[in-house]
Amino acid sequence: MHISVVIPVKNRSTVIHRAVESALTQTLPPIEVIVVDDGSTDETPQVVERIAESNPRVRLIREKNSRGAPRARNAGALETRGEAIAFLDSDDCWKPTKLQRQAALLNAYPETPAVYTGFEFYYPSVPMRSSKTPVLVERKDLYGRNVLGGTSSAVVRRSAFDETGGFAPDMPACQDWEFWLRLAKLGPLRSDPAPLVEYHFDGNTRISKNRANVEAGHQRIFQIVNDSISDPLELRKVKALQAIRLAEVYAKQCYDPIASLGNASKAVFLDLRPRIVYMALKATANVVAFAFSK
Repeated sequence: MHISVVIPVKNRSTVIHRAVESALTQTLPPIEVIVVDDGSTDETPQVVERIAESNPRVRLIREKNSRGAPRARNAGALETRGEAIAFLDSDDCWKPTKLQRQAALLNAYPETPAVYTGFEFYYPSVPMRSSKTPVLVERKDLYGRNVLGGTSSAVVRRSAFDETGGFAPDMPACQDWEFWLRLAKLGPLRSDPAPLVEYHFDGNTRISKNRANVEAGHQRIFQIVNDSISDPLELRKVKALQAIRLAEVYAKQCYDPIASLGNASKAVFLDLRPRIVYMALKATANVVAFAFSK
């Protein structure tokens, strides 16, 4: 299987080499690595150009003005020649066998529009932690949270990308989650749960730290999901899961204890099943743990 890689980038001159190198050194080499520079004002384009001079598989597309990561990903994807597109954020990098293992999944499951992997998370002053992605994900599994993670783990069939139209450029956040929901309409999504992506926090500020965008993105996702559910009982359960997700966001990303505890309480009010109560207590514990760590 021929796989193309698309890397959107803006002002990442200190880390872009790591991302590109991890793509070039895959045990299943990609046929091309397309870097889309989204209006950088630092030395990022020059760094990529130097890499391209020694490796013809690397190609730089320069956008004069910044149009956002979703548009950059779409612009790169439309230039690809492979049967599948692997997306990689410029902050992150891959383990060497990632593409080979995902190509095997795509070959084994021709009905699957996209495949994913687990993550390793690297923070500047916190020990590395890892997360596994479920082996099989249907659309309903994405109603309460993005269980598939970010774009750096995804390999999407080019035909599926074209059919869905790619990333929605008007999403303020959660662009990946919204895209996965549309892909899941085409067929079940699969993953190799091994942590084959290194998610780094040593670049510039990621969009996930922007509270207004995070809140708006989640509300858009919830509206899309809830409008598709007709059964009142199912909708109540989904809303409970969504409240848990917001409790986690306010506990970990935005640190708003009042909002976090309010959403945890809302979840229990909507759904008293033991699983929801446990998740609400866990979100509450995160608020307490973060308070003591400050």
